[in-house]
Amino acid sequence: MTDKERKFLVELLACTPSKFKRWMEGAQNALVLWAASMLGMVLGWLILAWLIHLLVNLEVGMRSPYALGVVSLLAPVCGLYAICSSVQWVRNWPDPSEALRQDISGGKVLDETYNVIEAKRFKEPEHGGLIYFLRMDDDRVLVIYDHESIALEMEGENALSSSFEPRRELHIVRAPSTEYILEQEFSGEKLELSAPVDLTVPPDQWPEQESWCEIPWLELERRLGMPGF
Repeated sequence: MTDKERKFLVELLACTPSKFKRWMEGAQNALVLWAASMLGMVLGWLILAWLIHLLVNLEVGMRSPYALGVVSLLAPVCGLYAICSSVQWVRNWPDPSEALRQDISGGKVLDETYNVIEAKRFKEPEHGGLIYFLRMDDDRVLVIYDHESIALEMEGENALSSSFEPRRELHIVRAPSTEYILEQEFSGEKLELSAPVDLTVPPDQWPEQESWCEIPWLELERRLGMPGF
């Protein structure tokens, strides 16, 4: 591991939220979610109360004797929902800190060279960034997000003008525990690229960046570019 690579991992670890900060953000999330759910429930109750008053002339709204009981019921129910949802959110929050410490203390990197057979690119709808799928000569598919294309789209420019340019040979330096790519360099002949395919699946179904894709090469468009798959 070079000093530059070690510095990058150390800075990345310093930016990783601690457990205390995660739970503090979880608490803030719970408060916001509790207020939002209370608002939604109260609006629903008022609409229902209006319908009941319209149909049977019975007052069950804010000015009725039932108001205190309804609010006393809604507040803890919404609070419990907010707490449970926020706890689950914090627990599902990826925490790479331990793996980062292992990479830093180990002081080793993986030096890899791949032969790229072909490439496909998809365009994500939220920011317009490009996601590249690179098929290697052993049929594995590597996923690389083009962050420059996202920046270009956010600046009002065309993502296709990004300098990211896949070629036949890819050299990667990767951290062994986190599997983060520390350096990447293409060389050799340029790969032919077709027009980007629009991603139509939700973000939680997108492959992780800098990872080996579990979707077979021939099923990428069907699984990622069409709704319902």
